[in-house]
Amino acid sequence: FFFKQKTAYEMLRSLVGSEMCIRDSINAEYMGHYVRDAFKKMTKICQNDEQLNSLKFLGLVQDSNWIEAISLILQAAIRVADSLQKGISVLIHCSDGWDRTSQLTSLAQIILDPYFRTIEGFMVLIEKEWLSYGHQFHTRCAHGKSSHQNDQYSPIFTLFLDCMHQIFHQYPLSFDFNQQFILDVNYL
Repeated sequence: FFFKQKTAYEMLRSLVGSEMCIRDSINAEYMGHYVRDAFKKMTKICQNDEQLNSLKFLGLVQDSNWIEAISLILQAAIRVADSLQKGISVLIHCSDGWDRTSQLTSLAQIILDPYFRTIEGFMVLIEKEWLSYGHQFHTRCAHGKSSHQNDQYSPIFTLFLDCMHQIFHQYPLSFDFNQQFILDVNYL
């Protein structure tokens, strides 16, 4: 509501000493389709034995845009974590409030606080950043559907977990759980 009443210039003037950065001008519906389409392409690649063993595999993965989606989320999460570490307050908001917002807040906390890299901490994080904020797991993950034709289907939580996997892969000793735990959470 606040953002719709004031222009960015008016807000910037009133927030002296603050940095305004509008990162995501892509609307939520488009981003949902982007993630969904990238996931479908990636799934298709991984389910095809010929493609898995193909010399074109890395090109196909790149063309799926799944890696780009991971990269964009991780870059934003790192920027959030860096700002917070420098004592700069951060407001994270996407149009629907339960997709990228949950991804970014969760990843920033995982980066900054070792508690959230424990099993207990990770469960608390999922409860407070995903469940309490109303992430629509049923709709976004297409639970109970025989196909993923649902217009609102978008594997946002899976994308978050893949971002987690990327962080885990770089810093495995910083976590109290393993890759299998991340996979298991995805299929609960």
